[in-house]
Amino acid sequence: MVNRILIRRMWLPFRQLLTNIKAFNINQEKVFEPIRTNIEEFKELNKAVLDVSFKVKSDYREIKLFTENASHEMMTPLQ
Repeated sequence: MVNRILIRRMWLPFRQLLTNIKAFNINQEKVFEPIRTNIEEFKELNKAVLDVSFKVKSDYREIKLFTENASHEMMTPLQ
């Protein structure tokens, strides 16, 4: 019983991080919410996910802008 409680408590940051990853939406301006933890491995995972989320949002904005510009250019008649 004690072991089960300790394991559940130890893995709580992982579960919170997993929930935050599932809630992440590329279309929203809200950034990924990192978790607070004292476990070094989870801190490192937290930072990696945060870095990736910033990169994904940046790439998404660039692709969206390119697509909008390309669409506009295709609609503009040549003179």
